[in-house]
Amino acid sequence: MERTTAIVPTYQRAAYLAQCLEAILAQTLAPAEIIVVDDGSGDETAATVARFGEHVRFVEKPRNSGKADSLNLGLSLASHPLVWIVDDDDIVLPDALARLTALLAEDPQAGFAYGRHLRFRDDPRTGERVVLDTGHWPPHAPGEMLVATLEDFFAHQPGMLVRKRLYDAVGPFDTALDRSQDYDMLIRLAAAAPAVGTDAVVFLQRVHAGMRGSAAKRFSADQATAKWMATDRRILGAARTRLPLDAYLPGARLPGGARPLDGAGTRRALLQRAVVMMRKRLWDEALSDLDAAAEMHGTDTPGTNAAAPLTPDERLILRRAFASKYGVGDIVTDARIRAMLIAAARRGAPIGLGPALARGLRWRVREALVARRPGEALRIARFALALRHPTRARG
Repeated sequence: MERTTAIVPTYQRAAYLAQCLEAILAQTLAPAEIIVVDDGSGDETAATVARFGEHVRFVEKPRNSGKADSLNLGLSLASHPLVWIVDDDDIVLPDALARLTALLAEDPQAGFAYGRHLRFRDDPRTGERVVLDTGHWPPHAPGEMLVATLEDFFAHQPGMLVRKRLYDAVGPFDTALDRSQDYDMLIRLAAAAPAVGTDAVVFLQRVHAGMRGSAAKRFSADQATAKWMATDRRILGAARTRLPLDAYLPGARLPGGARPLDGAGTRRALLQRAVVMMRKRLWDEALSDLDAAAEMHGTDTPGTNAAAPLTPDERLILRRAFASKYGVGDIVTDARIRAMLIAAARRGAPIGLGPALARGLRWRVREALVARRPGEALRIARFALALRHPTRARG
């Protein structure tokens, strides 16, 4: 059985680090080595790691240079074929490594294995652990890992076991990113190799109000969502340029390059990429793809000019356009974006573009009503109606 190097990047988290390391050392299948890379902490990190003696290798960077640089250093030191990156504030479950290792052993073609997590927080009054839910974990088939990840990040590093040769193949973590380095890396991993997953919970993800980021770019927990949104736009904008169109289709990609696409495949991929861009609020890119898909004719009947109606799978894809974890604030507050989307729905009326998009707004209306925001619910409902009947809408 292949052995594992566990890498724990850390910065100013001595209070959480001990629990993290204790959980790694309690694995039913022990990692062959554990490397803690300290990114120039000024707290009790060194003393905390010293308590674990020879079981943990401590690498102390002379100055703070960010998480991505710490991960790249850890990878350069890893001496085993499997790599397990564990965040310093999370807690892996005792059978996590055994589960993930078994998945890779059963599927030699898989480049990495991944499992689910539950979020938790410490009760500030009692100190007791309060286990919450997973958060975003979409239903997806094995061949849909890349597409599901492009829509939203859901498989996190403590729940992933990656073949080191795959890390070597896709290149280092991006040190220019001060947030979401793991998301950028997961997209590259999933684009380069098939994955094998499990719905079993393999780690607990801590929810806390502590500071994030490197020393030069620290930010608080309440700033995290805005940071994630901005970085996601940057990452997915770059991925749109880098990834071939067939990457937005389910199924295994050819190791040597892009899959050939027929008309139906091209339209589905364009719609899927548009949905990814909409979820990341990259509106210009999304509208470009929606228009390109709407202009495709005769995909089912060669030689005709009739637009083929959306397939059931395409309608399901479009319903996810407004399901981002970041909400639908743009369409509530920005009349320009609403007008642009209504115009796109009007151009795509022959294939049923608008009604498919509108269907995905139903639960957003319910969400606003449950939150007692009737004005927001009304605006979303009116926008959905305009999408459903774009030829009647003004603008």
